[in-house]
Amino acid sequence: TPTVTPTSTPTPTPQPGARLDLGERALFAGDWDRALVEFNLVLSLADDDATRAQAQLGIGKTLLQAGRLDEGVEALSIYLTTNSEHESYGQAYFLRAQANEELGLSQEALSDYRAYLTSRPGRLDAYTQERIGDLYYAAKDYTAALEAYQAALVSPGLDQGLSAEIKVARTRADSGDYRAAIAEYSAIYEKTSEEYLRALMDYLMGQAYTRLGEYDLANAS
Repeated sequence: TPTVTPTSTPTPTPQPGARLDLGERALFAGDWDRALVEFNLVLSLADDDATRAQAQLGIGKTLLQAGRLDEGVEALSIYLTTNSEHESYGQAYFLRAQANEELGLSQEALSDYRAYLTSRPGRLDAYTQERIGDLYYAAKDYTAALEAYQAALVSPGLDQGLSAEIKVARTRADSGDYRAAIAEYSAIYEKTSEEYLRALMDYLMGQAYTRLGEYDLANAS
């Protein structure tokens, strides 16, 4: 009787959609190298724009999380150039803004934060406006910083507590408007029950009164 030699069953090659899932799982697990392999394979295999767009975004996100910021910004720029109709378009602007900020590219970060606000309004507006304010504040453009912080106060988004209000007061003081700063510090003092924050407001009011030469009020703060 002839001997039948068993043959192995070929393992099916994962389709682009399945490879996309593998890439996302690797990204979640922090396996950057595997994620990049999978996302790049999707780019070479997929024939639909939505899948290719998601893979290109995945490459950008992976590079950023791996600390390869310059490459991540480049990958996100490719995504943004070619996928203006994709559902995650706004998210890519936000991610690129954060990366540019870390790279010290303030103007590029500002441009991307503004683009995010335009493309995804009503999501993280308050937080994004506050980031814009911080960038202007660091550049000592107190007028623009104040405008952004005030926009944060009236914008939808995650509750940032009194963060933006404190920054409004600080910006007024640093721009020389000490009376307005004192009024802001006093209002924050009345709003909070946190002892640390109340002590900080007292201290900042004392500094503002000192700048005005009102030393009795400064000592009383």
